[in-house]
Amino acid sequence: MSSTTTKTVVTTNKQNNKTNKTSKNRKRRIRKQVRKKAAKTIVVNDSRLISKCVREYASAIVNPFGTRGVMPCIPDIMTIPSMKYQTKSRGVFSTGARGVGFVSLNPWLMARNNGGFLSTSHSFPVTYTTPEYNAQTYTDSVSLGALPVGVLSANSNAMLDDAFIVGGDRQIRLVAAGLKITYSGSNFRNQGRVVLARNQGNIAFDNNIFTSDLLEDNYSVSLPISRRTEYIYYTPDSYILNGYQPFTNYDPTQADSVSRRSLLIMIDGGDVDVPQNWLFEAVAYFELIGPNLTLSRSDSDVEGMGMVVESLPIRAPTSPPKVVEETVMNRVINMAKSKLLEYGPAAAGYGANLLLDRMMGRISMGSATQYPLIEDID
Repeated sequence: MSSTTTKTVVTTNKQNNKTNKTSKNRKRRIRKQVRKKAAKTIVVNDSRLISKCVREYASAIVNPFGTRGVMPCIPDIMTIPSMKYQTKSRGVFSTGARGVGFVSLNPWLMARNNGGFLSTSHSFPVTYTTPEYNAQTYTDSVSLGALPVGVLSANSNAMLDDAFIVGGDRQIRLVAAGLKITYSGSNFRNQGRVVLARNQGNIAFDNNIFTSDLLEDNYSVSLPISRRTEYIYYTPDSYILNGYQPFTNYDPTQADSVSRRSLLIMIDGGDVDVPQNWLFEAVAYFELIGPNLTLSRSDSDVEGMGMVVESLPIRAPTSPPKVVEETVMNRVINMAKSKLLEYGPAAAGYGANLLLDRMMGRISMGSATQYPLIEDID
């Protein structure tokens, strides 16, 4: 009986082996292995070629309204621990008696919650129109400490005030920001157009300009009014704005500072009898350094930062934020892959770390001694 059992087991194994080695099953196994290998390669490339800071930075710039896993940072040349935080401002604006309305944003002023007036300027981050607005142009100029008739201002919900940010040798930089609107009026009144504009150089728009003036810039976009949410986002087009600076440099009430009300969404051609109402939301992300702050790590990745900036669209967005984010992320990944093939692994996401270590003497060119890189610690 024992011999029979042993013989049966052996016979069964031989039959299974013969079955598994058929040509049909062998092809299936090969195809399955190829699919597994291809999927694994894609995941590894996407996660290793781009650092976490670069991914969050690219995502936050073009989709500042998305849900963040962590607060984004700027992948700069220097690694400086900073306090990272987000602020928002929400409200309703309307077209005025001439069918024109707007909402504008100075994203730097979103850093604190208590903007105010001086006799010739104001430091509120958001300005917007009401039904009493009676002009055909954009204007938020201040005269004797008051805004024009039909124009109001709004602060952000920041947890910090002006005195805290300015005091104690603290410095700040803007990581990302955006402004979006959604039509909330009657379907019978949704006429006219919306113009999405960002002033290049991130400086303030001139007062008394028409929507046609805004469209002279190639970045601006004109769209018919609809129920779809439209938005505009901050683009870092000046190396000066990427570094830490005192907050007073961005406050237009301070001497020698430049007004940077650079994001503007303007409506014209609206109903002149019944105002059109719009919901607006402004959002901004910051990094703050100085004493008495809760600090978190930052990353140095000059190559990554350059790839993000080069991957940003030239024109104002006409697709939903998530779609634009996916497009930009694909561009960054493809650029990282091309740099990897051209320069080697150190250039794709980790070149700046390596260069910085060498500059600071932590890595000897003629020695195998090397300190751990930032990404190696994770």
